[in-house]
Amino acid sequence: MNCPKCNAENPAESKFCSGCGANLEEAAAAANTASEETPVANTEEKATEQNVSSEETKATEAALVAEAAPVAEAAPVAEAAPVVEAAPVAEPAPAVEAAPAAEPAPEAMFGATAGNQAVENAYEQFATTNPGTATANTAAAPAKKKNGGKIAAIIGGVAVVVVVAIILIIAIIAGIILLSNKGGDELVYLKGDEMYLYTGKEPVEVEDNIYEDWLATESNINNATKVSEDGKYLYFPKNHVGSSFDLYCKKISSKKDDAEKIDSNINSYGLCNGKIYYTKDGDKFYVSDGENKEKIASDVKSWTISGDDKWIYWVEYSGDAYVQDIKLKDSKIKIDSDISYLLYVSDDCSKIIYAVEDDVYMMKDLDGKDKILSDVSSYNIDASDEKNIKIYYYEVEEQEPDEYGNVAPLISYYDFIDDDMVDSDAAMTEPDVKDYQHTEIRGTYFTYEYTVTDWDAYYAARDKWYAKSSRDSYRENLKSWGENSAQKLDILCWEESVEDSKVLVEDIITTSAPRIDAEEGLIIYDEFDKNSVSRLKFSDFFPADAGNEYYNVYSDSWTTLTTKLRESMFESHTIKVCKGEEIVALDIDFEYVADEYGYQDYDSLDPTDVLYDYELDTENNYIYFAGDLDYDGENSIYRTPYDKLNGTWETVIEDADSIERIDGKDLYYLVDMDDNYCGELYVNDTKIDSDVRRNSVRNFDGNIIYKADVDGDVYTLKMFNGRKNEKIADDVCEYDVNGDKMAIIYDSNGIEGTLAIYNGSKLEDIDDDVTHIVRY
Repeated sequence: MNCPKCNAENPAESKFCSGCGANLEEAAAAANTASEETPVANTEEKATEQNVSSEETKATEAALVAEAAPVAEAAPVAEAAPVVEAAPVAEPAPAVEAAPAAEPAPEAMFGATAGNQAVENAYEQFATTNPGTATANTAAAPAKKKNGGKIAAIIGGVAVVVVVAIILIIAIIAGIILLSNKGGDELVYLKGDEMYLYTGKEPVEVEDNIYEDWLATESNINNATKVSEDGKYLYFPKNHVGSSFDLYCKKISSKKDDAEKIDSNINSYGLCNGKIYYTKDGDKFYVSDGENKEKIASDVKSWTISGDDKWIYWVEYSGDAYVQDIKLKDSKIKIDSDISYLLYVSDDCSKIIYAVEDDVYMMKDLDGKDKILSDVSSYNIDASDEKNIKIYYYEVEEQEPDEYGNVAPLISYYDFIDDDMVDSDAAMTEPDVKDYQHTEIRGTYFTYEYTVTDWDAYYAARDKWYAKSSRDSYRENLKSWGENSAQKLDILCWEESVEDSKVLVEDIITTSAPRIDAEEGLIIYDEFDKNSVSRLKFSDFFPADAGNEYYNVYSDSWTTLTTKLRESMFESHTIKVCKGEEIVALDIDFEYVADEYGYQDYDSLDPTDVLYDYELDTENNYIYFAGDLDYDGENSIYRTPYDKLNGTWETVIEDADSIERIDGKDLYYLVDMDDNYCGELYVNDTKIDSDVRRNSVRNFDGNIIYKADVDGDVYTLKMFNGRKNEKIADDVCEYDVNGDKMAIIYDSNGIEGTLAIYNGSKLEDIDDDVTHIVRY
């Protein structure tokens, strides 16, 4: 799938983006941005990560997000040129690989937990999800009014229940409806600005002039196009004006041009229990049976429906949040005021967890609230056992600023200095010229007192004082220079059954967010260990006898000093694994590698510059990662067990550049990757193909599909069945998977091509001059 935040392409089973570290479990179900990999995410990832039956999940899509800026189109751009950036927390940012091509690595392995800033960033995106909330998308069908009008009764259906075990931060953002979209084998596609529908017979034109506004991007069209659960009706947007559109509905079996308008100026909508729920005019929230509409609330920023389809809840721009029975028979119940975001809502709405700034509250049975956490800005929720919810989080220790408002770094250069002169310098006092004077009696006949000053001794003492003062100044500089991104934090877990938190990891100093897999109870983090390296003697760089030459000595030694200090800082890293009450450090020695000019080859002091492509194999209880721990310029793939922590790791594959997929006992990876991020694809020790694009390996009906021979926006789509590979089509620019079939646009010039359906053995051409697959 393609990351909705940075457009980087990721394996279907990835939990986090290989480009920017963003959580894909949240983003996949929510953003559902249009890309050629999105279809796989909709079918495969949701079936795995949200415990939905594969048949239900195949057609599931997140609903349209309106109200923000348009979602960037994902596929070709992100795939063509992964971005290399210097900073370890850059975006889009895997870490820089040692070979064969530099490419950044994610900040976090399973999920770098996000703080309030991440939530604020989420509010600026188009889509998100609430993995803890079961959702539904039962279609509303248009029906004729008695007077021959547009709409009549709506056909109901059965809700689709979605259960998720692990929740990272769930931000309910403007104009988002979290309802699934279940349909059948309907194929909806575009030819320019014309929308077509194919159901197995001849394609039928649904509507033209779909792209009347520049905001009517393919992503928006995808998210706002839904098929009713009974497969009888197609809902689609038209007449985009800014972030709003007109919603139309067409009976799929009809070949007539008979689409009917549901309403105008809609920002988002969803279908549930035979009714249409939508916001319009920016913040007005309605429910309609297709003929009559009723306003639920105004000033609505976000809303969704509980998994049992009995409750509807929403958050207003004021921060007030409400819940009400979906039939609107009883009065609405206020959850709280000034809510920052909802973290979790159980399927039956019996438990609601939400944040008010940095405090976390829980409401049970829609009656009263309890503060369960304070001063917390990051959350990983394990709701696999809804009777005993666990929240993993960390608390960052705030650093006190000095009188000028400056905060000293937690990891400073001075931490790596053995100051063997600090005591003698502290005992030194400023020389007084009087201490270097004495009185002499002079004269023969008439005597007088004469003051004699030993100027040589005084100047020598003064020079030493100046040198001491300079050393004091540089001590302060060394204390203020260092790794400014470092934080000191504790990692804790709150458990509902005991209504209390337990400290799991205490007082760690790190430069990156911990990697937390709440369901596995697994925490991985890097830590600076100041005591693990030998310190540099202060006197070796700032000698006491420097005198007037002190500044010259300092200038000449500064480059050497900073290089050695950064070497010490880098080599003081440790990577640790915590599971339960057990913490083990991986037996890894980080080595500072300098180039010909004395600078480190890596761009920061973060160990993710050396290790990247973290993958969790929950089936066999291994953590996989790629990197160059031998520092020989060749990357390899390593693993360490996490069911029985022992700190050891083993090399699984030598000279491998990226982990593409872990499928049971099969490990897919690339070697000899070039500047175009293509390389030779292997499974275990067997070579599958050459010139395969990184992060393109997907599962298709038990087989492996991948992109090869990538040329700009087009590529050859191939399949590996475990024994041999075969070509599906050349010059493919987009595909979408639906169970054991897929829709493909091939023979493409990068803009349009032939649309075909592939059934696992052959292609069946459907139409020509097709520009985009909306849904399949």
